[in-house]
Amino acid sequence: MRRRSAVAFVAVVFALAACADQGVSTLGAVTSPTAPPTTVPPTTTSPLDEPATTTTLPATPTVEFEPCEESGLDAPSLESWECGVLTAPMDPGDPSGPTVDIAVTRRPGSRSGGRALLVSPGGPGAGGVEYVWQFAEFLPIDLLRLYDVVSWDPRGVGRSEPSVTCPRGARWSDTDLLARCAESTGQLMAHMSTPNHVADLEALRVALEQERLDYVGYSYGTYLGAAYANAHPEGVGRFVLDGPVSPVSGTLDAPVVLGEPWYADDGYGTARSRFFELCDATTLCDLGDSGDAFDALVVAVQDLPTDTYPGQRSIDALQLEAIVDAAMFDPFNWGLLATGLEDARAGDASTLDALADLYEVSPLYFGDVVDLRASNESIARSVIYCADFRKHPEVPDVCSGMPANLLQVGAIDTVDVRHPILVIGTAYDPATPIQHAEQMRDALGDAVVLNWDGVAHTAFVSNTFCIDDAVVEYLLDDVVPDDGTTCDFVPFAEGLEDTAEYLFELPPFYAESLIAEALDGRGERNADCLALELSGAGDRVATHAILGVESSDYVAAREAAVAACG
Repeated sequence: MRRRSAVAFVAVVFALAACADQGVSTLGAVTSPTAPPTTVPPTTTSPLDEPATTTTLPATPTVEFEPCEESGLDAPSLESWECGVLTAPMDPGDPSGPTVDIAVTRRPGSRSGGRALLVSPGGPGAGGVEYVWQFAEFLPIDLLRLYDVVSWDPRGVGRSEPSVTCPRGARWSDTDLLARCAESTGQLMAHMSTPNHVADLEALRVALEQERLDYVGYSYGTYLGAAYANAHPEGVGRFVLDGPVSPVSGTLDAPVVLGEPWYADDGYGTARSRFFELCDATTLCDLGDSGDAFDALVVAVQDLPTDTYPGQRSIDALQLEAIVDAAMFDPFNWGLLATGLEDARAGDASTLDALADLYEVSPLYFGDVVDLRASNESIARSVIYCADFRKHPEVPDVCSGMPANLLQVGAIDTVDVRHPILVIGTAYDPATPIQHAEQMRDALGDAVVLNWDGVAHTAFVSNTFCIDDAVVEYLLDDVVPDDGTTCDFVPFAEGLEDTAEYLFELPPFYAESLIAEALDGRGERNADCLALELSGAGDRVATHAILGVESSDYVAAREAAVAACG
């Protein structure tokens, strides 16, 4: 079991969890780039009149890589990464028509021999390029040595071109939002359903010269991987599908959440109940009956002061629920949430205000205007969702403006592949509940389930050695776990109380690293020395130091630390 930096962990886990925001034909029509012309008729007329780029495609797709720093990109440790572009048909059924440029990044392994491991963060619409630059820092060293780690920005997303875009001033509340975005984006909007992304994945396999793909897909990425296995079973190597969605996503039998179809059922209530159960098992989460305490806070929180946090925004009931739900993705930092809830119960919501910033659920991160300045992933997610679910009778009205996509999703079907597919389920996954793991295994047929008895969205990597070791052995040695194998939430814990103690504790060595990172980020002098002093002042002071809450206890402890550090 390993603890991670709160900031780094949250950055990674929310990329994985993008899919938690918010009668059809089969996938058999998706065409391999190396196959002869498809029997699917090419699109002869576009639903839109905007011109699209047309490039003469090579007989075999290729990616020419160069050092990423030469591309003018800015990211940590970029000297280890290469970047390139894959040019693929916009319409997989019309190789001579308009094209898309898919941004691809690769970290060559020192002993890979060109063997690639493709990683999809999911979404739908989550960019893989910047995601994998951070994600790879957590991968076991054997995978980094023996694989080229590869990811990509899906068509229409991030650095891939053309990109999904919307007119200036477009609002999420506009019922014609996607119709307006389609006018701005052009023909690409008619080619954004999952089967189009499956075709891009096959083009990547060919371009990377892989006889079969080895693949790790998270959340919606499990659906992409399963759909690929249906369309191209001969191209499936070792596939890991972690946090699987429903295998009937996009069909009339898809899960319905809050009155609208979605890729997965809602697991937040189950995850939250497990949190309360563990909170009640330890004095490190001092809320009495935590469920009752939370219910009382939902009513009272809006009237509580937030004077000791610089944001000084009131926290309402919806934000409180969003904070707790976000923490279900981050169980190894539950000590921070426990302090926030304890402080609020004592009459001060400043720590909750700070957590709203940490988990990006404060009003600063939401607005009605569609803001594409930093990323277009949110609108791309909506586009792919509407392309996949457009024929569902309960789809939201905004999807009526989505151009029809020729390639439509279908239920995942049985496959016959060289290596059984490894499906990983998490017992209390808030975004992709555990039942979808068995459903996905049963739908694929040639697959096994590996379970983690934890609370989080997805299990691999760095949550538990049990899961990590099983995945590494599967990928490198083709060791397939017994179907139904379960890894403990905290492997060395003996019972509920031990598990809770581990999850809610902020041990000094861990608190010290988080405090040093936070103080350094705030420009503090002597951050390492101050962190060493503050880490021994108790969990509440440590939490306030990490989050920047200027409580009287923290201020006093910091003054003492400054005096000690000189």
